[in-house]
Amino acid sequence: MSAHTPGPWTYDLSTEEIVAANGTIGRCEPASGPLMAAAPDLLDACKLAVDRLDSYARNRRNSADAKRRESADLIERALRSIAAAIAKAEGK
Repeated sequence: MSAHTPGPWTYDLSTEEIVAANGTIGRCEPASGPLMAAAPDLLDACKLAVDRLDSYARNRRNSADAKRRESADLIERALRSIAAAIAKAEGK
């Protein structure tokens, strides 16, 4: 899959179009437009979250404190979910 059109994207309700800096990407329903326009930002936020949370979870996993190790499990579950969403967005 090729790289997506760079953000930011906006949604023009009057034309029902997703618009990027280099032109119109396409049309979509008003109920989906804002979510689709936010897609590049959401992808970037997910990648940042994975980067930060992975390090945080590793530190907790290596802790002597049982509650910290337990919280690492929850963080790692969330990371797997975010990683799956990123892979889907990137067509993998």
